[in-house]
Amino acid sequence: MSSTEYITLEEWKTRWEKGLTGWRINFVDTHLEKFLDRLTNGNTGLEIFVPLCGQSLDLKWLVDKGHKVCGVEASELAVCGMFTDAGLSPNKSQTHSGHTLYEACDGRLRVFSGDMLTLTSDTCGSFDCVWDKNSFGAVNATERERYVDLTYSLLKPQGRILMSAYCYDQSERKIPPFSISTDLLKSSYGRRFDVELVTVDSTDLAGKKQIFKLSKLDRLVHIIRKIS
Repeated sequence: MSSTEYITLEEWKTRWEKGLTGWRINFVDTHLEKFLDRLTNGNTGLEIFVPLCGQSLDLKWLVDKGHKVCGVEASELAVCGMFTDAGLSPNKSQTHSGHTLYEACDGRLRVFSGDMLTLTSDTCGSFDCVWDKNSFGAVNATERERYVDLTYSLLKPQGRILMSAYCYDQSERKIPPFSISTDLLKSSYGRRFDVELVTVDSTDLAGKKQIFKLSKLDRLVHIIRKIS
C-alpha cells in the first residue's frame, strides 16, 4: 500500500479550530437514511455507536428514530457545535477515563470528547450497531488494527456496522480521508467479521473528486457483521 501521512489528534483539533472541515454536511447522510434498516434489522431502541462523529446531524436523527446513541470525537469544539445545531443544552461531566462526557435527551444521546482509541466498554458501554461514516477512513493506517479491536470490543454478539467510505487510487492522495476498498476491509475485519459490499455510489462526487484531485472517486457502503 502507498505510504500516507500520519495525522495527530492535535492536528484534527486544529482543523476544527481553523474551520478546515470540508467533510462536513448540513443534512443527514443519505446512505444512513437509505440503509438504516439494514443496520438495525428494522428494530428500534438499539444502542448505536458513532465514532469520530464530528458535528454530524446524524446522531440526533438516530435518537429521533428511537435509538440510544453514543458518539466520540476528539474536538470539543465540534461536539459543542453538534449539540448547538440540534438545539440541545447537554450536561457535561468528566469520566474516569479522562474523556469529557456530554449528555442530552435523558441520556439517550451521549458524546465523549477525547481520544477514541482509549475508550473501553467500562466507560461507554456496549452497542448493537455502529454507524461509521468516514471514520475508518480517517484513522491512520498504523492504527487501523487498534480501531478494529476497539469496534470488536464494543459491539455486542452479532452486532453490525454500517460503513460509508471513499474509495480511490491511494497513490493520488496521501491525506485523509484515506481510500477504503472492500479488499482492505476484508483484510482488516475478516477474521472476526463478515464484510458485505452493499453499494458503490458516485452520485454528487464530481466536486469532491475535483477538490481531491483524483481521477476517480466512489463511495462504498458496506455492512460488516460481528461473527465471533
